[in-house]
Amino acid sequence: TADIGNSSLGSPYLRMNGRLGLKQSGWLTPSHVFHVEGDSNYLAYIKQTGTNIHAMALRGGSTGLDFHMDSANNQARINSVGSDDSLILEVADGTDALTIASNTNATFSGAITIDKADGQLILANGSGTTRAYLQYQESPNNLIISANEAGSDIVFLPALNTALTLADDLSATFAGEA
Repeated sequence: TADIGNSSLGSPYLRMNGRLGLKQSGWLTPSHVFHVEGDSNYLAYIKQTGTNIHAMALRGGSTGLDFHMDSANNQARINSVGSDDSLILEVADGTDALTIASNTNATFSGAITIDKADGQLILANGSGTTRAYLQYQESPNNLIISANEAGSDIVFLPALNTALTLADDLSATFAGEA
């Protein structure tokens, strides 16, 4: 069965055998359950206008994604719904680039690049307070490794064995021969 008509916005639609097709201009025979074609910014636009933050849900078996738009807290969130789900961003149609596991560990498949003169990699606690950082200074060419808290040491641990400790009192302790 087929149903042909114009939407309230004047765009033609075609419903055919349980499939809905929308096209910006002209007619579209849908090849998917929901098929949209066009050439414009924001081809699909979803706006949550109330206080409910849930904007969209995608499900497949026991896994899924929820998209939240929380204007009260100025947050947009993507949530995987299964208790053991990982969130994986892929490139090149199937190559994992970033995996965020259900235990919140993150795995990057490539390099992490800070493309900025004097850029920093900041290590913070759960409340966002900077505890340590790595920084490359372009002028002069220095690599800075800093622990920000009094009493914090910088420890080098090759193969989980302490090789060098730089203490906050500026003393250094070598575990092997100097």
